[in-house]
Amino acid sequence: MSIDNQTYKEYASILAYLHALSKTFTKVKQPPIKQLLQACNKALLYKHTKQTYALANRVKFMTIAQIEESIKIKKNIYYKLMLIESFFIPPKKQDNKNLAYKTKPLYCSVALFAKEPLCVNDILLVKIPKNHTKPQKISIQQYQKILPLQLHYQHSLHVVIQNNLTYAKTYYMKNKQVGNSIDNKTMQSHTKNAQIKHICVVTECKQIAVVRTLDNNTIIPVKATQKALKALPKMTLLVVNEYNEITAVLGNLLQGKHDKAIALYVCHYEPIAFSDKALDEAKNLARSFNGVKGVMLPSLRSKKPFDTTLRYDITHMPFCTIDPVGAKDHDDAIYYDSKESVLYVAIADVSNYVPLGSTLDKEAQYNAMSLYFPNQVFPMLPPTLSADACSLKPHKKRLALVWALRLHRRTANILQAQIFQAIICSQASLHYEQVAHFLENPNHTILAKQHKAIYAWLFAFSKLACILHKKRMQQGVELMLQDFHIALDRDDDIRHVSTQTKDKAHMLIEEAMLLANQASANYLHNTIQHGIYRNHAYPNKRDFKHLIHLLAKMDFHTTPFTLKRHYPTKQAVRIDESTKMLMFLHAIQKEATKKQQRHIVDFCIVRHFAKANYMAHSIGHFGLGFPLYTHFTSPIRRYSDLIVHRLITAHLQHNFKAMQFIMREAKKVLPHINKREKQFDSIESYYKRLKMLRYAQRILPFDDEALVTHRHKGMVYGYPLHRVGYCNVIIDDKDSMINTPMIIQIQVVGVDFNAMSLRAVFIPKTSYDTLE
Repeated sequence: MSIDNQTYKEYASILAYLHALSKTFTKVKQPPIKQLLQACNKALLYKHTKQTYALANRVKFMTIAQIEESIKIKKNIYYKLMLIESFFIPPKKQDNKNLAYKTKPLYCSVALFAKEPLCVNDILLVKIPKNHTKPQKISIQQYQKILPLQLHYQHSLHVVIQNNLTYAKTYYMKNKQVGNSIDNKTMQSHTKNAQIKHICVVTECKQIAVVRTLDNNTIIPVKATQKALKALPKMTLLVVNEYNEITAVLGNLLQGKHDKAIALYVCHYEPIAFSDKALDEAKNLARSFNGVKGVMLPSLRSKKPFDTTLRYDITHMPFCTIDPVGAKDHDDAIYYDSKESVLYVAIADVSNYVPLGSTLDKEAQYNAMSLYFPNQVFPMLPPTLSADACSLKPHKKRLALVWALRLHRRTANILQAQIFQAIICSQASLHYEQVAHFLENPNHTILAKQHKAIYAWLFAFSKLACILHKKRMQQGVELMLQDFHIALDRDDDIRHVSTQTKDKAHMLIEEAMLLANQASANYLHNTIQHGIYRNHAYPNKRDFKHLIHLLAKMDFHTTPFTLKRHYPTKQAVRIDESTKMLMFLHAIQKEATKKQQRHIVDFCIVRHFAKANYMAHSIGHFGLGFPLYTHFTSPIRRYSDLIVHRLITAHLQHNFKAMQFIMREAKKVLPHINKREKQFDSIESYYKRLKMLRYAQRILPFDDEALVTHRHKGMVYGYPLHRVGYCNVIIDDKDSMINTPMIIQIQVVGVDFNAMSLRAVFIPKTSYDTLE
């Protein structure tokens, strides 16, 4: 078992108790110790007497404080880890003075099999053999993840752990002096300050009112009578704390106005308002760069090197921003000089407005990125910066970091790349629909006079963007997935749902941003030789074999063994594993396009992809097909981009000490950014699923196609393909006519909010074989 979803203070407390247990036998009277012992793996603890527990013989407590390197060999990932705290209790009971021994920090090579790399803030309980001085191989059965320690990263992990251990000694000795007991007042204060554990709904099970969690659909024994629970309407939303006490009644799950709160509760995130100090810092910094002046930009063809310490004035260049309708923050602006064939990608210079180590920086670091809902944004930075001072608004002078990329007119290869600090002035704020309409109908579009020059260079660059896109598709994987756009009214009710497809405007901006991100990654790797990278590993063999098996059942006959007919080259046999996978995916997508089932196949492919994340070293980006890649173009809404800006800016200004310090701090915060990204993805996904269920409820009944994935206890499970997205569907198949996997015709007849799924029936009259 594992302790999940606790707050930082509770983590420190649990860690303190765990440390206290390692030092001596402890009487089990306090509820937190009971909770800890119940949550820990039983194999790691043994009962000494009726009232005392201790860690089992030769069991060590390991904290991963530093990952030196990770090497993937076959199914094992080898880590070189540092043990901050490790100890064992010898079997001799008579030696009371030396009851527990604490080892010094040591390095230990550990072999674990894991889907995702371990983070520096994971805490593990590990069984280590007797000879602990030599590198050991520890299988997955020999370790137990106890809890993810969510730190604020104000100090290094080592310092935080040591502070917690100091707290453990004082806390334990204090409890020992007062008889190791807690009075009623203390218990009441614990209950009052208890953290939210679950958001639940009131339902019925065998005519008994029960409370089920929304995140994993389990029943919780809340401290409430049957009479009180039955008095509440069904599907009432309750907030339950860690002591199973109802702390709040939110309303009814069937009402859409609580969806945002539900998604935040289920994913255990509470947005925190910016402190007054951070807001004051943002206001002062927003004003501080109003009078900045720049110098004239030299020609890129000049042999004389740039003075990178200067800021250049390029306000005369007709930059423009292209964003979705209603966008409030504008990170990026572009301009293409068609005469010189130079693409200028200007990104808001946020690093000047957010000093490293300031209160503003710490709160932005805690947020890690902006959280987006259809009608609300929880920004990473205060609005005075994110929506005003840093945003590249039209006809406003703004600080920017600019990549000047000279491109080959025929091949679109980068001939020269130069980055510099600049002052720009965007001439227009366009949205995708405007640009797409012009690019598709350049001769029939009525243009505003002030936009004619902008549209001229947009049209010129669109030709190069098409070449870049075509080249990229040979190296990476393009996924044609249905993107559902949810439009809401002021009451958070659904106004309409539409599907969005990428048009030429999206492709143009995407290729420009990818060029800037690649150029930044190359700059970090080759020039600075330090950095953080956006990595995407190729699928592991198990997931890839499962994908091949799934697609074969869906009547796709291309396999890695039949790739010769698609790629009849002698080198096809000698290529590496990732290239073989890429070739297979291209062949499958080509076959799916012919059968007009491309979006279904791409849906299956993306579910077998690894999750992209941030690392301090590069392993490449499989999906995009880039050997080096990072995120540079969104520093207003992503802390990772802000770190990249700081590194590049420090190097441009020849401040190498600052660069080394920034890199040290970046390595500490990367695990937090990765976990926050995963958390925000879960929040947005859960929210969209709730909204789609409400939309489906409004248009019931309706016909659709569904991709059936598996059976369980007589029920068939799958995903709807056309009318609604982000949902699961449970299909009633009494006659067992449905095979898995296959595509079938269904009629959606209901919505089950308790299971967060659609309910449907199989339509055998229009049944057909897969992909015919």
